Amino acid sequence: MKKVVALSRIIFFALVLLCIPGCEKETPPTPITPPVKELSLSLRATPETLEPDGGVSIIEIIAVADSTVSDLPGATLILGSFTKQVETPVLSKTTTFNFRSYLNGEVLHRYVSVYVTQLPTPTISLSSSVNTLPIGGGEVIITITSTQTDTVVSLFDGKILPPNCVDTHVIDTTTSFIYEAHGPGGMKSKSITIFVKEPPPPLTTAELLCLAPWRRSQLEFKYPGDENWYEAVIDECLLDDIITFYIDNTSLNNFGEIKCNENMPDFAYGPWILDGDSLCLGDPRGLWFEITHISTDTIVWVYCFGDGGCTRETHVHP
Repeated sequence: MKKVVALSRIIFFALVLLCIPGCEKETPPTPITPPVKELSLSLRATPETLEPDGGVSIIEIIAVADSTVSDLPGATLILGSFTKQVETPVLSKTTTFNFRSYLNGEVLHRYVSVYVTQLPTPTISLSSSVNTLPIGGGEVIITITSTQTDTVVSLFDGKILPPNCVDTHVIDTTTSFIYEAHGPGGMKSKSITIFVKEPPPPLTTAELLCLAPWRRSQLEFKYPGDENWYEAVIDECLLDDIITFYIDNTSLNNFGEIKCNENMPDFAYGPWILDGDSLCLGDPRGLWFEITHISTDTIVWVYCFGDGGCTRETHVHP
């Protein structure tokens, strides 16, 4: 009996040790973890550079994201991860397109530029034969030098000129000349001003402060009731006194003496009234006096009496 029990125990332990197939415990399967998405965005333009006349480019977009937005027409909003090619509008200048991708609260910004080749802008420079012309003006020759230019347009007279040339003008007043250089790369303008000296304004008696001596070069007279002037034969006569004008607003206080010798009457007394470029004197004796021309080298005056007889004298610097 004891032998039977011992044998049973031996068999039991042998079965445990050998682990008969079907008797072992099954291991549960390991769960598969999905890969974690990582935010990414890549852009590429083909072609990246366009010819000067522009064109279109293809933008390739590769994004791993929940959503992507951009200012490129055709790709303003795309959901999820994707690979896409989008054609740009017709471009005439260099343009940059901006993209933003979003994933789990993260934001990724990228941009892509499409370049349009720009032709060189024209250049233009001007020079002139003179900068300032004398009173009355004269001829000026303007030399035009330009680069990257097909034609030059003169805005002064509308002429179409070659890129490098000279332009000749005759002017009598200060004048500005504007030229435009036109070429494939656009337009550039340049101006130049030629000055013409202005003649001095006619001197009024107020401006002629101290001029002497004077030589009487001509003496004319007319008789009462006769409008004709007759030239008199005169001897050389110098006004040795300095003729000085003193002005107080519009009234000349003193004119000085107008005579060639002591025998001439002293009729030139004031006050004188400035009337344009003339001096007029009211006199109880009926004397009337007027300077009809005055400049730095010539004075002409007329004086008349109550009977209508007049004398006209021309005086110049010796």
